[in-house]
Order: sequence, then C-alpha cells, then structure tokens
Amino acid sequence: KYIGSLSKYYFCDVGVRNTILNFRQQEENHIMENILYNERRMRGYNVDAGMVETKTNIDGKTIRKQYEVDFVVNEGSNRYYIQSAFAMPNIEKEQQEKTSFSLITDSFKKIIVVKEDIKLKRDDQGIVTVGLLDFLLNKDSLKLLQKCCGDFINKPIQKVTLNDIKSSLPNFIEHEETNEKTNKKEL
Repeated sequence: KYIGSLSKYYFCDVGVRNTILNFRQQEENHIMENILYNERRMRGYNVDAGMVETKTNIDGKTIRKQYEVDFVVNEGSNRYYIQSAFAMPNIEKEQQEKTSFSLITDSFKKIIVVKEDIKLKRDDQGIVTVGLLDFLLNKDSLKLLQKCCGDFINKPIQKVTLNDIKSSLPNFIEHEETNEKTNKKEL
C-alpha cells in the first residue's frame, strides 16, 4: 500500500460540470484541480487521489488524522505527488499544503502547483512549487521537475546557481524570458 485512498470524481469536460451544477459552484480552486487531473490523464499518466494517515496517543486514546494528497501520479516506476493550491498567500497556507508531503517517507517528487505565474522554487525538503501555466504548457513538466530536483538533491539550496537551473530547465527559463520581453513591450 503506497498511500491510503480517497474517492474523488473529476469531470472530463469542465463545461459539462458547470451545466450539471447549474453554474452554482464556480470555485476556481476546484476547477483548477479538475483541469490538473484531466491534463495528467491526457498525457497518459495513472492518477489517483491519496491520503496519509497519522496516529497519536493522547491520554490512552488513539487519535487518527488524515491528510489529503490531491494526486498520486504514476508512470512506470516514476511516481509524483501533486498538490493543487490555488493560492498560498501566507506561511500558514504554505505549511498546510506541505503537511501531507512531510508525512510521506519515500523519495518520490513532491510538487505544489499554484495558479500564479511564479518562478520555479524548491525548498529544503525538496518540495517544488511551480506556476500553473508552466506546469500545464510543457508536456514534459514532470520529467523536467524530476531532473531539476534530481540534479540538486545533494546540493544545499544556497549552492544552486542560476547556471545550474538554466542548464536543467531550458524550457522554463525560455518561457520566463519570453514573458519578460512580452511584459516590457506592453509597458
């Protein structure tokens, strides 16, 4: 058993979802999660919902807590844990998104996808945070994220140089530079 399981349902067509719900539930975070699921399935990955359970004893009583992992994505021997976080406006929200990852003891890649267009970052636990567009628009985004973290796994964060990142992630850097040029033209 690699992780506990939950039952979650996603629509193949978000427009059908909206029609069935009579356009009542327009939460962008749910729609973003549905799109991430569809995109991973479209690219041929096996996608499951996951759950990590903890048990603690308090006054002789066992207290169980369950933490959700939005997606457990498998392709052959590769596995990726993905959290869909619409926004992480503060440290508390960031910690909330990372809690389930910190309870997973294997060494597979852990990724948080946020709606904002941000620069790719990796924390000291190896958790990668990437923007939604970079994640969706690059068909090899999981492999690039794996390469990024695989290259730097033994390097302390402060020892990673910009050249290290550029050589590992040419598509992300190229996308970022293109965005900067476009933004300058608009000004």
